[in-house]
Amino acid sequence: MTRSCDLTIFEGPDGGGKSTAAQAYAEATGARYVHFPSLPRVTAKGLGRMYLEAMLPALHGYQSVVFDRCWLSEQPYGSVFRPHQPLRVDKATQRMMERVAMRCSTRLIYCLPGLDVCLDTFRSRKGEEMLDREEQLEAVYRHYDLQVDYVSSHLPFVVYDRTRDTLDSLVGIDTTLEHDTRLPTVGNRQALVCLVGENFAERKDNDLWQQYPFVSFNRQDCSHWLADYLESFNIREDELCWANADFDLELLDASIDANHYIALGAAAAKALDDAGLQHTLVSHPQHQKRFNRHDDYPLGTKLRSLIDGGMAAAVEGSAPQRT
Repeated sequence: MTRSCDLTIFEGPDGGGKSTAAQAYAEATGARYVHFPSLPRVTAKGLGRMYLEAMLPALHGYQSVVFDRCWLSEQPYGSVFRPHQPLRVDKATQRMMERVAMRCSTRLIYCLPGLDVCLDTFRSRKGEEMLDREEQLEAVYRHYDLQVDYVSSHLPFVVYDRTRDTLDSLVGIDTTLEHDTRLPTVGNRQALVCLVGENFAERKDNDLWQQYPFVSFNRQDCSHWLADYLESFNIREDELCWANADFDLELLDASIDANHYIALGAAAAKALDDAGLQHTLVSHPQHQKRFNRHDDYPLGTKLRSLIDGGMAAAVEGSAPQRT
């Protein structure tokens, strides 16, 4: 059995030591180093596809990958460079990116020494960094500081300060768990709940050829609607695993740790029945979005109940039972 590889993401402001650390880490671990510039001519849909393409060696288990910047740069830098334009990466898009990233053994490293350190480095490299002025750097730094304070990402992360930490300190930090490459599952394979869709939709412009469940960067698509819906219930991506009913469901059940399956639509429910896997049925998100978008959709309440119940059971020391 082949599993996906490591994905290590380095983020942070100009002058924080991000690129130096990312290159050194990639060289030390034999990973593929990928640096993302600002890409001003790339649209929101194209940006999502590019990030996923760059993950492919790790997603397919060929080679570990190190990202020097990722979608989390869009909010700090986009707010400075394009203050009157919508961000190309909204919260729903971020959720889908991180859903796929969790297929790998992924960790996020924020390179955040003190602001004074970043400013000193910025002054010494005047004209070499992305930003032009110190006040821009101060604004970007504040955005990153807030990302850390409010745990904006659903990926496991650490803060790295190049003035006191060594690269060796990054070895052994928490990561998501890699997936079996025979199944195009995404999300946290240790999650208590697995959402099972029906099958993949027809590909559209800027979709990746390699498809993953409920990952599409068309903002009119039900995948985007569903991501926004889950965000409204404060359900994190690391609390879910995602699959489709046209997978090998016996292999799926052996590959993940879910105690509960939720069938998104009748076709998924039938496939789970045929595989002998107990589940809860809710309507497909596409049906809800098109025909009942103003009615109550029970998925959020059901998920919140299952997740909170599983967390309570863990605190009490009793493992939740498979249902």
